[in-house]
Amino acid sequence: MPITNYAFTQDIGEEGMVATAEHTNIRTAMAPAATFVPYGRVVVQGTAGTNEALLPSATGQTPIGISVFGDIREKSSDPALLNTVPPLNAYNRLTRGTVYMVAETDINPGQAVQYRYAMAGSPLATDGIGRIRVGAVAGQTDPLLNVRVESAAKAGGLVQLAVNFD
Repeated sequence: MPITNYAFTQDIGEEGMVATAEHTNIRTAMAPAATFVPYGRVVVQGTAGTNEALLPSATGQTPIGISVFGDIREKSSDPALLNTVPPLNAYNRLTRGTVYMVAETDINPGQAVQYRYAMAGSPLATDGIGRIRVGAVAGQTDPLLNVRVESAAKAGGLVQLAVNFD
């Protein structure tokens, strides 16, 4: 008799994972000195070189991609740094394609999204930097243009986001 009641299911994906096998554009980026870059976050152009890409830190910065992991990625023994790129290490920056990201708020297909560049009121105030949400937060988010929400997600869940920063 086949088993039809499964206690465990495979995750749909994880933050920073390319979501489809369709054509994607991925470029090499460099994490800045002394800063970890988590996977699945909006990144902006750095100042230390042409391929430096870092988490946003102010309003008005231009997003240049989403940090994604590839076939090989750094695995830290520190759980807090498990899915991050260490300082001065190369990583993949998705400029065109579909990626899994963690939604900060409930999100539905077709909604306009914002990306977070600042947080307030949390002991780990940088945890949400580069994540997406619906609705602006004054002094903390900017609109994320050239993207399309392709799946629904509850706050804290995975959402598929199609991006085109080329």
